[in-house]
Amino acid sequence: MLFASFTPAASQEALPNAHTNRPPAVPQICGPYEKEAAAAADVHRTISGDCGMNQALFATHRPYTFEPYEPELLQVYGTCCPLPAGDILLQEKTAAVRECPDGYVATGAEGMAEVPDANKPKHLTCSKINTARYQLGPSTPGIYWGFGHTHWQKPVRILFEEIPAALRYAVGVRAYGYWNERGCIGFPFGSMLVAKNGFECHQTYYRELQYRGLPGDPPAGTPVPMLPDCDELSDLHTPHPACIKYPAPGRQGAS
Repeated sequence: MLFASFTPAASQEALPNAHTNRPPAVPQICGPYEKEAAAAADVHRTISGDCGMNQALFATHRPYTFEPYEPELLQVYGTCCPLPAGDILLQEKTAAVRECPDGYVATGAEGMAEVPDANKPKHLTCSKINTARYQLGPSTPGIYWGFGHTHWQKPVRILFEEIPAALRYAVGVRAYGYWNERGCIGFPFGSMLVAKNGFECHQTYYRELQYRGLPGDPPAGTPVPMLPDCDELSDLHTPHPACIKYPAPGRQGAS
């Protein structure tokens, strides 16, 4: 029998920064719900505007229509996830109809009403990162996860189960207890949305958060740990699931 260990997200090991007062990176679980179902009707992570404080877009849902194709008019339904440190985002924001400026990441979107004005540009809300401490990696195309009518045509596609457990259940949730069968996600996992240049997943773009290499931080270009290493989550119907780690076969706790 395997015995799982339960670890709250906030207690995940943080990278030390003993020589400064800068906050360490504490990887955060991005579960499917932000609120208790009994407290609010809109409990899941699919946004209807801007993300919450200290959150950014890690994934997007596939649009329900194939039109319009113009990037400026495309709606974004996205998944907001918590960031691992409180000094990553600055207060400076701007709007972009296609691509966030360099040094900015998407932290929201507009025009996500059920029946939007098809001819109105749909903006991304872009927030500036703290470039004194962090940098963004190269822009990489989003990848398609799941199954759809044309999934076999996608240049890169993965299974839902291949998404890390700490992020997996947030990326496709549409309502309480209901998940989509497909969507788009940034890679490396935990990368943040920066552009919507077309309808397809590979026409959305993401950038990885990295350290700039200040004293006390890891070397420049080191990825900031965004997600804890979980094998599973303890409860998919709570806004605060615990991280489950299964022991490796042959180690103490396994039989």
